[in-house]
Amino acid sequence: MDGHVRVMLVTSNVGSAFEEPDGVQQIWLCELLEAVRQGSPHFLAVHLQELGGKNYETTMKEVRQFVRSIRDSDVMRKYDRMLALLDEDFQNKQTFTALGCLFFIHKSLGDIQLWSFREHTFETIFDKTVIGGSLSDSPFHHKVKFPVDFFPEFKWSRKGFLHTKWQLCGRVMNLVNVHLFHDASNLTALKCPSPYCLNRQRALEHVLKLVTEEGGESCPTFYFGDFNFRLDLQKVVKHLCGHLSPQWSRNGSGEVCEAVYRNEGSDRVLRIAEKCFQYKNSSQFLSDSGKEVTAITCYMDNNIL
Repeated sequence: MDGHVRVMLVTSNVGSAFEEPDGVQQIWLCELLEAVRQGSPHFLAVHLQELGGKNYETTMKEVRQFVRSIRDSDVMRKYDRMLALLDEDFQNKQTFTALGCLFFIHKSLGDIQLWSFREHTFETIFDKTVIGGSLSDSPFHHKVKFPVDFFPEFKWSRKGFLHTKWQLCGRVMNLVNVHLFHDASNLTALKCPSPYCLNRQRALEHVLKLVTEEGGESCPTFYFGDFNFRLDLQKVVKHLCGHLSPQWSRNGSGEVCEAVYRNEGSDRVLRIAEKCFQYKNSSQFLSDSGKEVTAITCYMDNNIL
């Protein structure tokens, strides 16, 4: 060691990877391993969200093989210690988050320890360990599923955070895997302010508070996960449609199910439904990688950051 420790932090929502194990998952694994090969980190932390995919009841059993595919690859042979924390117990609805954390330690890195939240002391990592189930027996993490009252208008889902604390060569750092709420409906997201954005802000404030209470203010803390940040949809629509007014449609129950914006010639410019956003000239988003609208962000209150 030359005194410098190379740390690589990776985050990925792997829901789609488990839906296509022979397609997306293989591409994902190749990209991760190539990044490790090129970066040669001494310490690798991989934060995962949506372990087991959307249909986790049937595909959660594939998670362990997924982890083995990384651990046993040629690229990872120089990493002689590993810790995997896998929240797999989907039957425990009160605590299930589908979060996973993988940590790999290079054989050249001698002094590394992990904080025990139970004993309130650092413990040395010696081998390769996989901890799964509900993680209730593991002292090496602080896992929280967001309370049910954080979902006043939405279905209680697999959202929360998983916090670990490491000491590398005498330096301490917190790593926090976060999964915040997504936008379940484009129609709801049209409101200003968006209730989804407000829920994400509230949840992140909750994470910051709990991590700080665990001593997170005394050392560097890295929050990386799936924050589900979105564009401000109302501003995007105004940018794309200008002065045009929407034509609202309702379903048999009287609920709004669609908004259509038409120009003076009655040509449809934009159609918005719960899971639909159809713009007449969508190719413009591809031509400049969406730079035209990426400035229209839906950031949370700057006071909490």
